[in-house]
Amino acid sequence: MEQIVVSIEQKGAWGGEFTLANGWVLEFETLDAEPTLPRTMEAKLLTRGD
Repeated sequence: MEQIVVSIEQKGAWGGEFTLANGWVLEFETLDAEPTLPRTMEAKLLTRGD
């Protein structure tokens, strides 16, 4: 899935809630340091923007 991130509520060095252009809000785990990329990340879908 490719979507533009329109806002970030950052927690820690990396992670937090990411709002996508389609209205979805995803939560990524909080990390103490910025991760090296590429990296597979798991995200929790908080809302579909409905």
